[in-house]
Amino acid sequence: MGAGGVNTWERCFAHLPTLVISIAENQEYISDECHKAGFIKYIGKSQDIEIIDLSDNITQFIEDVEVRKEIEKSLKNNFKKSGLNDIVELL
Repeated sequence: MGAGGVNTWERCFAHLPTLVISIAENQEYISDECHKAGFIKYIGKSQDIEIIDLSDNITQFIEDVEVRKEIEKSLKNNFKKSGLNDIVELL
């Protein structure tokens, strides 16, 4: 679980499947685009998420091994640790 800031890229290059919420307006677009690309599972803006929804999303993400495997596969295929050029080309 993480916020949609700069750490998103660190998690992508580490091939770490992550459930993400945006905690600032500037994180919304990139979080949504990373979700569409299959790099993360984005569940929305922090101010729009109730605690029960967050709990349900965390539980589902933990239990859904296939979703995490698909994200990890997408990360491994797209983030080959070659640097910032990967990010620019992908988005």
